[in-house]
Amino acid sequence: MSASPENLPQSDDDERPPLLRRHLSRRRLVAGCAAALVVAVVGGLLLDLGPEPGDHPPMPLCAGADNVSLIADVDGDGQRDEVRDPRRNGTITVVFRDGDERSEVGLDKARGFWEKLRDAVREDMATRGTVGDFDGDGYVDLALFHSQRDTGDNPSDNMPLHEVRYGPLARDLTGSRTGTIRIARKSFVEQVRATDTDRDGRAELQVYQSSGDGVLLGLTGRQEKGGVTMGEGRLPEDAEEEWWQGEPALWQDFVPCDA
Repeated sequence: MSASPENLPQSDDDERPPLLRRHLSRRRLVAGCAAALVVAVVGGLLLDLGPEPGDHPPMPLCAGADNVSLIADVDGDGQRDEVRDPRRNGTITVVFRDGDERSEVGLDKARGFWEKLRDAVREDMATRGTVGDFDGDGYVDLALFHSQRDTGDNPSDNMPLHEVRYGPLARDLTGSRTGTIRIARKSFVEQVRATDTDRDGRAELQVYQSSGDGVLLGLTGRQEKGGVTMGEGRLPEDAEEEWWQGEPALWQDFVPCDA
């Protein structure tokens, strides 16, 4: 004969007063959240123990034959890698070479565990970056921005990440050391690239940034005091396509690899 509900064994919790049961439930919830936080923190620390860059002497940078890529030893292992950015607008991908093997790393990989955790609840965020030798030591550096896209005429003042990672870089695009990019506004960085127009061995950082009402500022930054300092400027309205998306805006300012 099956037992009726009233004859079923009762748990210890069921015998406790309702107020005490609610208190115990809250304690279990807090304990569960704490355990999840510990797992996330430990996982983040383990993820931060990523690959280390090599110590091979710097190798020259050059423009690929198709003029839409930069050839350089990004990770300091003595093998030339490929930096792809077909539009030269700051949406780079690095293709690392290890003998006959290839591994591709995008800018999302460059944002580490803590950056991704911090920005998990934010919307309309975008990452832009470029490579160049900003400090003139011969190694490739990474300038990295993470900012909020425009949602109207007034851009958001939200740029949680604006830093330069000095090379050689590891294969997760972390740097040997990090410096800040000093920039007055924290609005959306739409496009970015590095050049060496004066051929002094130190790249300039060029940033294309929103200033509201459809106006875009063209800023130029240079290495200074352990980081990169951006200067002010403004692009003419008819210069947008030519400056960023025309053929001269590719990698033609670098020496071709076959030269």
